[in-house]
Amino acid sequence: MAWNNYNCTCSCFYLAHVFNYFTYYIISDNQLFINCGFFFKKTVSIDTIKKISETNNFISSPVASVDRLEISFNKYDSVIISPKEKSEFIEGLLSIKPGIEVHLKN
Repeated sequence: MAWNNYNCTCSCFYLAHVFNYFTYYIISDNQLFINCGFFFKKTVSIDTIKKISETNNFISSPVASVDRLEISFNKYDSVIISPKEKSEFIEGLLSIKPGIEVHLKN
């Protein structure tokens, strides 16, 4: 029984490592590229982004942290991400589309 617990623990640590290591966000050519492990890949046109809000929502999303940003785009779409440098990330999006609403908790 202890061996099964050990295998389960090792597997969980491995998945967490893969999840963290392969999670990244790239702003390039008016696109936001979101990659989370091997499971989630999304491209969002920055022109369609309406709002960026800080959230601590625990819903399933491509993030490795609970310190999150919700990106609202198109009419009803959104994605929750967690860039390490939130300020710089937001500034990068605003440099491309200055009209994005930003709601941060202080």
